[in-house]
Amino acid sequence: MRHFLPKTIKAQLASVAVLILLSVVVFAATFYTSFSQLDKLDQASMDILKSQTSVLMLRRHEKDFMARNDVKYKDKFENEFNTLSGRLSSASAVLASLNMEKQSDVQAMLNKLEKYKYDFEVLVEQRLTVGVSHDKGLQGVAREASHRIEREIQRIKDDSIYKQLLMLRRHEKDFLLRSDEKYVDAFNQPLAV
Repeated sequence: MRHFLPKTIKAQLASVAVLILLSVVVFAATFYTSFSQLDKLDQASMDILKSQTSVLMLRRHEKDFMARNDVKYKDKFENEFNTLSGRLSSASAVLASLNMEKQSDVQAMLNKLEKYKYDFEVLVEQRLTVGVSHDKGLQGVAREASHRIEREIQRIKDDSIYKQLLMLRRHEKDFLLRSDEKYVDAFNQPLAV
């Protein structure tokens, strides 16, 4: 074992200094790598924390759309969703690069958010089909047809038919305001006779 060590004290001291210097370099590289990974994890953690706020904003835009029937909230929803999706994808990539076990949880969250976005888009399409105001969509078509029928009945001047029309319109409006099936039955009852 003695044959690996240098024979002079000066050479032995130089080899010890080289070993110490090499150890410091290895320690510095390990330290740098660890802090680099820690910085990446910190960024991923911040992205995940910010995503909680973004999810709440998605819900807010959904509720605003449902309450106000305004398409601008759909656009706000999509912008927030894209930001959130980018954050979570970035966090997922960082966790995957570091072989972290929670990466699958972030991916599962992304999948659930995609489903949520799809459901919201279906809701928006249904609302747009029905009509977001009295003159749009199916509501607008029904309203125009009602007005056309009313003009025709007024033109022929038959009060009994006009009275029946007004009752039908009343049941129609009650249903639109209250969404109660009894108004559909009341609407269809005179037609069954």
